[in-house]
Amino acid sequence: MSTRIGVTTTSYQAPKRDWLLGLHGTEGGTNPSATLDVSLFTGGTHYPNGYIPSGTVVSRVASGLWGPYDGTNGLEHGLTLGDVSVNTADLTSDAATGVLKHGFVAYAKLPAGGRPVVATARTAMPGIDFADVTP
Repeated sequence: MSTRIGVTTTSYQAPKRDWLLGLHGTEGGTNPSATLDVSLFTGGTHYPNGYIPSGTVVSRVASGLWGPYDGTNGLEHGLTLGDVSVNTADLTSDAATGVLKHGFVAYAKLPAGGRPVVATARTAMPGIDFADVTP
């Protein structure tokens, strides 16, 4: 009998949702669950550390899955409610999250890369009140 001893490493990321200005709109049934089509996201832009951060602007596309908001796509829009781990070894696997479509958000606390997107996308998300957005 042989014993194998090895070291494994698992990384985790605690969701940073300080951009959410309260629980209004996060109650069960108020926001849809979403399946993200990870192949639509770009590594260095959307998940530089292996996670799509909470507060990322997403759109539901024709396939019924969700992808990054690009200004032209989407049947509905919102912000990811949780950090989404991306399986970088298999970018064809989808990932699940919740999408905030109704609530109060601190624009300045959204992920840095997403703030310029929100500045143009906020009219596409009329159910979200973005505090401290400069037009």
